Amino acid sequence: MGDGDKPVFKVEKSFISLVRKHIFWIFVAGAFLASILLRRGMLPVASSDMNQFLLPWYDEIVAGGGMASLADHPANYNTPYLLLLVLATKLPMDAVQAIKLFSIVGDYLLAVAVGMVVYRLTDENYRKAVLAFSLTTLLPLTMFNSAYWGQCDSLYVAFLVFAVYSFLKERWTLGFVFVGVALAFKFQAVFILPALIILYMTRKKFSFLNFLIPPAILFLSGLPGVPFGASALRPFTIYFGQADDSKYAFINYFNLGTLFPSVGNADVTVGFMILFTLFICFAMMSYALYKQLVFKGDTLVLLAAWSMICCVVFLPGMHERYGYGGEILLGIWFFLKPSRRRLIPFVVFYAIGLLASFRFLFGIWPQYSGLSLLDELVGPVNKLLGILNIVNFAWLSWLLVGDAAPVPQGAVLPSPVAGKVAASKVVHVAAGPDAPQAGQAEPMAAPPAPARPAEERSAMLVSGGSPEL
Repeated sequence: MGDGDKPVFKVEKSFISLVRKHIFWIFVAGAFLASILLRRGMLPVASSDMNQFLLPWYDEIVAGGGMASLADHPANYNTPYLLLLVLATKLPMDAVQAIKLFSIVGDYLLAVAVGMVVYRLTDENYRKAVLAFSLTTLLPLTMFNSAYWGQCDSLYVAFLVFAVYSFLKERWTLGFVFVGVALAFKFQAVFILPALIILYMTRKKFSFLNFLIPPAILFLSGLPGVPFGASALRPFTIYFGQADDSKYAFINYFNLGTLFPSVGNADVTVGFMILFTLFICFAMMSYALYKQLVFKGDTLVLLAAWSMICCVVFLPGMHERYGYGGEILLGIWFFLKPSRRRLIPFVVFYAIGLLASFRFLFGIWPQYSGLSLLDELVGPVNKLLGILNIVNFAWLSWLLVGDAAPVPQGAVLPSPVAGKVAASKVVHVAAGPDAPQAGQAEPMAAPPAPARPAEERSAMLVSGGSPEL
């Protein structure tokens, strides 16, 4: 110790030790506080969607007397969201902040759903679940979607993630109820339908009648406006109106539509894109049945992400926000088992979604400016991003069929004991009554007996017997 050095005081040592002991929870608290402060800083911003749609809808509710305005409200969002706007008019705060408040609540509800899925698939590792919660609240798209943009995509995606959690627990009816609630908030929840059909065909665990639950809940979601003069079929008419956007091949999400030069007069192109999307979903279902793919655990999460991403990559009329659900589910899949093979598809999809959203919010580059030189650059960049998205989807499909491939009989399986270094066990081909089944841990072995000839040991293994000690 030098002449100028002073020993660390005991209280300092205690403080450092305390920080080291609780560094995880300090990070979690810091992340939570940062997520609050970042959103608070964005609250006063009124985005173009806020000025063009949300604030006029808010003013319509105020002028129409609250619930009475639901009779002929001009909004093209469903009744549950309008009910949140009615509540927003009662809050003692600025209209912009009141509208955004419910969207921000949706962010944290989504983070809870993500944490629950991670908790379920990591052998109830609460630290990983809390970390997933914290990281979700700090995702750029999650923060900008609600606190800056004022959109409510986190609400419907949260219920979709709750649905996936229910499917993981094989509570199929409850899962379809959550899908119905998600559909009541946003029509884009229907993008999970291909995954549900594939699960129905491959798992054979629930009735086809479960598919009637989401439209039933969608119908019920419109009933609160009926006493005030609204049509009971309003949810369906609203969504049919939103589907009219599909007359455009490309709107703002970089997908298959970017490859077609005509974005306005595209009847043939639009029809082709819809049929091509149906073909891809049918091909995946057929391959899953033919190869007897197994969608459980994190592979079920990947199937849900694949389903939503498939729709947004190949369907026409996709807005920049429509990939949000698939990106969140793909992020969960990556977080469960971080690796390069999982990181690449997640980063590419997330970056493209982020770029499309920022392009809309901040005008990174226009769609068509009227300036020939700029238009010459915009077209190729859009097409390049669309091609990248399609190639990335093909890679994701390859990963899905690989991860869902059934384990062949006689293969080496890892031990399911959580938190242990798993020793591989050979599955018995013709096991006796006391022999372990595939995927089960073998009983604790006694001290090894003297070595026997290889032929004798192989015969005992195949017959299901065990060497005498």
